[in-house]
Amino acid sequence: MVGKEPAVGGGESRTADGGTRPPLRLLYLNQHAQLGSGSTNQLLLLVGELVRRGHAVTVAAPAPREPVPPSLDLARFEQEAGARLVRLPPLAKRPRLDTLRALRRLVNEGEYDALHAIRGRSLDHLYLATVGLRDCPPLLHTHGMQYPLDIFNSIKFRSRRVRRIIAITEFVKEMMVRTGRIDPRKIEVVYQSADLERFDPDRVDGTGVREEFGIPAGAPLVGIVANLAAYKRYDLFVEMAAAVLHQVPEAWFLSVGSGDPAPYIEQARGLGVADRIVFAGYRADVPRLIAAMDLTVNTSWNEALGTSRIESLAMGVPTVSFDGGGSPEVVREGVTGLLAPFPDARTLAARVTTLLRDPELRSSMGKAAREDAVRRFSLAAKADAYERIYYELHPCGTTVGSSAT
Repeated sequence: MVGKEPAVGGGESRTADGGTRPPLRLLYLNQHAQLGSGSTNQLLLLVGELVRRGHAVTVAAPAPREPVPPSLDLARFEQEAGARLVRLPPLAKRPRLDTLRALRRLVNEGEYDALHAIRGRSLDHLYLATVGLRDCPPLLHTHGMQYPLDIFNSIKFRSRRVRRIIAITEFVKEMMVRTGRIDPRKIEVVYQSADLERFDPDRVDGTGVREEFGIPAGAPLVGIVANLAAYKRYDLFVEMAAAVLHQVPEAWFLSVGSGDPAPYIEQARGLGVADRIVFAGYRADVPRLIAAMDLTVNTSWNEALGTSRIESLAMGVPTVSFDGGGSPEVVREGVTGLLAPFPDARTLAARVTTLLRDPELRSSMGKAAREDAVRRFSLAAKADAYERIYYELHPCGTTVGSSAT
């Protein structure tokens, strides 16, 4: 199934210094059939910004196996971002021939300036679908996984056909270079972004959140925004909550994210704190919920970045995280939040308790958090970096009528 033709705005794209560039035709291959994952949500933001800048963008993705709610439907790439959406057969772990054929046709017909794979399975498919293709556009990949590479799964990344890799943190880049023996000159770090208009404390009001969930007005509220996958380590979140309640007995805890909370509810019952932890499930109004929180926590192990941390900073809410993975790159220790050694739930609880007991410190960290998010995690900065990379690989050069940006 093919969506509408991609919008092209005005015939040329403006550079940061006022020059012009030829608009680009870009193809993104997304591994997921619906929104909800961090990588797909990030792609929606990026595509919308690139379309606004005058580029023609096509997003290809597998068709969902069953109906999805409107908030998770990839049709939003057309409706909100103005891109073209192309549905493909499934992107299986072992690529299917019909999927590769459909993808090869799409590449052949599109006259694209760049092919960009989001996540590893997408790269597998784009790599195979374009084997032997004459005048193949540059192939790029965005890598956000925190796991080590081995001699086999790093082959595609080392291939000359993959022209550039965008790592979402320095931690990810270092992991790829060290374990995959990939040339560091091939990898560029571009941080994920927050929608600074949607996640804006001056525009979002958290009034009514406590009442909705039966949380007393004025009670200290600690939140976590993460799905309930095992690597998110909700078991440590529950341990932390129990430890905090020994020091701040009036505190409450709110979880926002999809998944089955039953194991963690049972754990909380065993610790005697089930009545203080609310599992809200998936919510579309995340900014409103964060606005009601006094601070957020992230209990993931070795996570590459954690988009929810950026969103918390953007809302001016300090965050407490474990120190693995990309956390030290996101959370400025003692400035925008606090860090604790993984998997020490008691130390994490002590950091949370420190902030709950010091409203002035929370306020100063919250102000610094918003400023830091605007400076380092804006959508405009991310789109600037992606544009620059595409034009560096563009056969017409970096710019038309101006110096490179």
